[in-house]
Amino acid sequence: MTSVLITRILKPQDEQLIQLVSKEYQLEGISFVSFEAIPFDEIPEADWLFFYSKRGVQYFFKQPNDNEFLKKTKIAVMGKGTASELSKIAMPVDFIGEGQPQEVAAAFLQIAKGQSILFIRALHSNNSVRKLLENESNCNDLIVYKNTIQPHKLEKAYDVIIFTSPLNVEGFFSLNQLEKHTKVISIGPSTTQKLIELNVDGIIESPNPEMERLIHLLFS
Repeated sequence: MTSVLITRILKPQDEQLIQLVSKEYQLEGISFVSFEAIPFDEIPEADWLFFYSKRGVQYFFKQPNDNEFLKKTKIAVMGKGTASELSKIAMPVDFIGEGQPQEVAAAFLQIAKGQSILFIRALHSNNSVRKLLENESNCNDLIVYKNTIQPHKLEKAYDVIIFTSPLNVEGFFSLNQLEKHTKVISIGPSTTQKLIELNVDGIIESPNPEMERLIHLLFS
């Protein structure tokens, strides 16, 4: 049976899809990053809130928010998974960006050019979309959580490793090495770039973290 490691903790909602591949793949989840909330006292005024991730949504809404401010502010997200997280708390989403950061920035700019945008992010986020928009719009940041490398020494080798973020790449390689036979899948261009910097080749890139897409890559 082919062993697969994904660098995040598996969630209950993954179970149905895990069962689809269980006859051929043994899937395990280990995160090489730890997370901690960063308190904030106020939310800067903005026309748009832009969420990069589900975790950003979770940490933002764990803290008290001005409901009147949210009612008059549009919401943009990176990926359907982030949009789904907002749907759990009945928050409407006005823009869903998919694909590479350049594609997301170009599409978002068509509706947000010249407006103020507040990016809700992690301390060590690459902030990829903001970097592409800051010359065209009034951009600001609100850091709502800290992501820190948490190394683990693995006790076995895996046939496939799915890296979910650049920090997880750093956490993995701080105590581990890839075996020659290991197939490497990365989620997003920033994760791919970090792997390239560490001289990893033969990388298969997934544009998004949805489990359905990862399952497709495994079978293909």
